[in-house]
Amino acid sequence: MIFLSEIEMETHGCKVCVLRLHNRCFHCLAPNAIYSFKTQVTDKTKSPQETEVVHIGYCPEYMNYILSFAEPDDSVSAMWEKFYLSLLRIETDKDYAAYCRLQMEIAELEAKKLDSGPEFDKLQMKKNAAKLWWHKLNMSTSSSLGKVADREKQKDNITLIGTKINLTQIHRLANNAQKSIEKKDD
Repeated sequence: MIFLSEIEMETHGCKVCVLRLHNRCFHCLAPNAIYSFKTQVTDKTKSPQETEVVHIGYCPEYMNYILSFAEPDDSVSAMWEKFYLSLLRIETDKDYAAYCRLQMEIAELEAKKLDSGPEFDKLQMKKNAAKLWWHKLNMSTSSSLGKVADREKQKDNITLIGTKINLTQIHRLANNAQKSIEKKDD
């Protein structure tokens, strides 16, 4: 089970909430508003009664959203990595949409069959921008996916090592069984 501290949640909460930045806030808060909620906590070391705790700067839904990136055996670092990779995918999708719009603008300018002048210069600048943009998209995507692939490969290698040990053990058992059968036959 992963535990996130109050400070971590405030740091990643309302002020920089990813869902809010993409108009997906669970509580439809105004741009500078900050959510707060109360919970009842029992601290048996101090008293058997419940104490009311106020949480400021995040909502429980957002906390659950962040925790949804964790798998049962994950560390906090692995969970945050998956969270940030999902953010990267969102930004990559937005960048790709902008890249497609730029490509459409280039196609429109090329359709005019320009040879010189300010429109021709604008076309050349847009083509260069598109090349740089495409390079940036490829680099960020391949980098993030490479990290995921490396982690999955490490998991597969660990599983494969366990399988090899088991196969070796089975092979030894089969050889020992065959030797014991041969001894009985003699």
